[in-house]
Amino acid sequence: MIEGTVQVPSGYFQKMAVVDYSNWRTALAREFFQNSIDAHSKNVNVVFNDNKITIQDDGSGMSLQTITDKLLVLGGSEKDTGAVGAFGKAKELLYFSWKDWSIRTRDMIVIGHGPNFTIDNTIDSIKGTISTITVDKELFESGVYSAFENVAKLMDTPTKIFIDGLECSCSNHRGRLIKSFDFGDLYLNKSINSVYMEVKISGIWMHSHYLGTNSGQFVLELSKSSIDCLTSNRDDLKWQYRNDLSVFVRNLIANEKSVTSPKDNQIRTVIPGQGKVKIRPELIENIIHSGLSVAAMKTSLMEHIEKLDQDLRVFKARMNMEKTVDVERWQFLGYKPEFKLSYTKRQTSAVKRFMNKKKALKLANLWTEILKQVLLDIRDGYMEFTAGFTFDSETAAEIEKDSDGNVAFYLNPLLIGEDGGWNKKALTNRYLLVEDLKYKAIHEVAHISHNDHNENFVIAMNKIKAKTDLNHRLYEKIGKR
Repeated sequence: MIEGTVQVPSGYFQKMAVVDYSNWRTALAREFFQNSIDAHSKNVNVVFNDNKITIQDDGSGMSLQTITDKLLVLGGSEKDTGAVGAFGKAKELLYFSWKDWSIRTRDMIVIGHGPNFTIDNTIDSIKGTISTITVDKELFESGVYSAFENVAKLMDTPTKIFIDGLECSCSNHRGRLIKSFDFGDLYLNKSINSVYMEVKISGIWMHSHYLGTNSGQFVLELSKSSIDCLTSNRDDLKWQYRNDLSVFVRNLIANEKSVTSPKDNQIRTVIPGQGKVKIRPELIENIIHSGLSVAAMKTSLMEHIEKLDQDLRVFKARMNMEKTVDVERWQFLGYKPEFKLSYTKRQTSAVKRFMNKKKALKLANLWTEILKQVLLDIRDGYMEFTAGFTFDSETAAEIEKDSDGNVAFYLNPLLIGEDGGWNKKALTNRYLLVEDLKYKAIHEVAHISHNDHNENFVIAMNKIKAKTDLNHRLYEKIGKR
């Protein structure tokens, strides 16, 4: 049996640091600044002397146990509650990558050469930590000084950062809130021109995300920890969060005005029901493969639709007795699934008045049935969704998707007919109304798999429309209910 320890060759950490980070220079500055901020430092001083960099802070410093069990152990980390770091990777870049480095903290000094080190006691004890690294001259001349300066100006924290005696104040304040994700809040400062989104945690800059559009300075302030949200080098979001951000970016590029112009805070009201609307295309598949004649198929499908009429008849009978409705607890009579409403606080009274009208319930039923038929037409597998109304003046219809796969389709009842130029005629002409709602349903269903309005989205819409055209008599039937 042969036993041993994996050896780390000279220059290994420096070689990996160059490839592990999208920009090792800005990562170097970020990690030093963040360590000082996490140590509750009030001031950080960076001094450049040729290719030697000294970073001194007045934070809590490190104990011997922290140095031996955490700092000088790969993957080890010991952070206070609220600290941003904790991956235990930064030390490879901060210290082990350099030919000469040292750490002085409290009454100790660590002298290092690459991965090798010694620890000695000092006569005097100091407050905070002083780190010194000697960067290879050719690497130092590749923009290390400017990287420290630029990163310092991105740090939006109470800690003051000085470089060669000059304070670098934050020039990257986050601006106003324009969107909230489940992993953080997105802010926009229109007074700053930038094609990047700055990603931060508690004001500490993590990385820049290229947007490709100059709409102002975006700042994403993460609400979760770096371990939860970021890759180990903290140069990017984890894929599940990056996907949500990418959807926003694509929408931004496609429709910059609506995305960057914040809407009034939307109130989301759910009218209770028996869960989501359930679509089972296998009903049609079973009929198609059952060997029935065309006439028998139509009869079976019509029976399925006729069954839905029962709910509407119940609703009509009971609606005559209903005179007042509280929109906060309102339930559709004869409308079994839950239903969603999206409106602003100042619209509350108008929404309540509209929802008390019979046409609101009729329209809700019609919108839901058309959505169901469009989804049945494309036969795209089992699906659940929620129908709803939005009263956003800039939105005729929209789809709402979340990370759990929940889907809601919103219709603006106040903008019916505007896309086709029919306006109020669509509300009095059932054919025009069905055509208008069918177009909106096709558009939003296409958004299930295509977020932005590109060529693939148009192709998907045309394919869905072709399938719905084959069943135009079913839509006529739905419109006559």
